[in-house]
Amino acid sequence: MKAAVMISDGRMQVIAARLEELGMDVMRATDTASMQAVEEAAPTLDFLLLPIRGVDGAGMVHIPGVDYPAGTMLERLKPEAVLLTGLHTEYLHALDRPVFCYYDDAQVREENTALTAEGLLYYFMQVTPKSIYEYTVDIIGYGHVGRKTAELFERIGIAVRVVTDEAPEEGGIPMIAYDHWKNGKPCSVIINTAPSTVITKTMAEHFQPGTIIIDIASNQVGVEPAVYEMPHICVKAAPGLPGLVAEQSAGEILADYIERNFLKKTGF
Repeated sequence: MKAAVMISDGRMQVIAARLEELGMDVMRATDTASMQAVEEAAPTLDFLLLPIRGVDGAGMVHIPGVDYPAGTMLERLKPEAVLLTGLHTEYLHALDRPVFCYYDDAQVREENTALTAEGLLYYFMQVTPKSIYEYTVDIIGYGHVGRKTAELFERIGIAVRVVTDEAPEEGGIPMIAYDHWKNGKPCSVIINTAPSTVITKTMAEHFQPGTIIIDIASNQVGVEPAVYEMPHICVKAAPGLPGLVAEQSAGEILADYIERNFLKKTGF
């Protein structure tokens, strides 16, 4: 079997190495020339692994130092080839073929949660100019990632509050309903984990100067674009967090998904 892996970060290197260990012929796309080679070889591929963030609205894939149009490459794939990505996009949805996403898998999501929280703590330390203990933190959303992040932050002594409409847990982390929060005074750092717009320009006009917003939702959809331009606050769209601190572990989770869902089922 033959695969091509677009090396967007260390996680994809780990996946490529695993596939090679299993005996697969693996092409690694790391620059424009190797991208062109993958495009030429597309009709022979059994697997094409896109970057974690998939293909943008213009049909471009992005790896370090390279922006490459993926249209012809995808069109040349044979119908039975497996197309894998980390993030669903409208461009991929428009293709007349199945597209598999790692994070649709419940096991991947669960195993990735702790690494995301760990990566977020590391990123939080990078983007805050003062000691992390001088900040108070609002975490919007209480799904797997929101819960794990809140637990981690509280465990190490960061003052944290969860913005959610769930019922408060007895003796648990402080919680506030979103409708009350948006009309009140937020903490000095706001971390959004919810996959929807939760911070608008109108709301942000009343935030204290120096407020830091970190959006970790897929596609960074939690903050209206106009908020990024507001001079009194700092908005950060977080990168792939598991890859920041644990790319080996994060890559192995994704490689396990491929082996479990595709290779073992085909007897490879």
